[in-house]
Amino acid sequence: MLKHLLLALIISVTSSVMVVYAQPQADINWANGYIIASGQGTASASEARGKARIKATTAAKVAAQRNLLEVIKGVRITSQTTVQDAMLVEDIIRTRIDGMLKGAHMVGEPFVEMVDGAPVVTVTMKVCLNGTPKECSDRPTLTSVLDLDARPLPSYVPKVTLVAAEPPPLPPAPPADAPKPRGWVPPVYDSSKPVTGLVVHLGGHYFERELLPVVITQGQPDQITVYSVKVVKPSVVRTYGAVRYADNVDSIRSSQPLGPNPMTVTAEAVTKDNMILIRSGDAKLIRETLAHGNDYLGDAKFMILVR
Repeated sequence: MLKHLLLALIISVTSSVMVVYAQPQADINWANGYIIASGQGTASASEARGKARIKATTAAKVAAQRNLLEVIKGVRITSQTTVQDAMLVEDIIRTRIDGMLKGAHMVGEPFVEMVDGAPVVTVTMKVCLNGTPKECSDRPTLTSVLDLDARPLPSYVPKVTLVAAEPPPLPPAPPADAPKPRGWVPPVYDSSKPVTGLVVHLGGHYFERELLPVVITQGQPDQITVYSVKVVKPSVVRTYGAVRYADNVDSIRSSQPLGPNPMTVTAEAVTKDNMILIRSGDAKLIRETLAHGNDYLGDAKFMILVR
């Protein structure tokens, strides 16, 4: 999702340093697990060149951090809650995000150009969505500062889960010779080996990316939660979050966290509450692959294939 933040051209002028917004770009890269934004700054041409460049670079960092903040505020935690909502009601979250922005790391070197004898500096900065990228392993991440493991799920999420100690019944499978539903795609995996992860292919259904996605299926008599943050071990959520996203099949093949034999199932629908619905037969198969302690969902080895 690419957001072009078209803000005021100049938002402040202090001590001959100008923080400039010249159509900077900000982007949430869900697949690679980071948010990136750029900002520009300049200084008066009357300043000594070295001092002016330092001031302009500092101003550009401030602009980039502000752009990062605007994008972070819009990240969806659930379909009903954004990061901005959490910041408005939780002072600790606002403080943590402020600290994360101050620790945002610069991408490459600042780009400097001279305009009318004054330096104009462009700085690009990045913060981590989760701990998956190597450079994020020792940095604050959005998933860690939000305490995702402790957040209650929305009321619309089914309370009964597929992985409960006494799992609920699923509808009986149709006869083998029964006609397949339109659009049905059989799960893809190597059935001779243990399943090491789960991929849900959206199959063209629109889904708003969020940090705490929910996968459900139809049970008897009610719907059942197949996957949510409450299925995942809290320590895993705090480190890696609850989901990874992929934009293409190649991303799945190269995803080490999913292991060598992930199962791919195709979504049947996305509900009005942004929950992904899969077929009960696929859910039953997932339940079978989780037997004998193969708790790959508890380790958040879960990915949503968007396209």
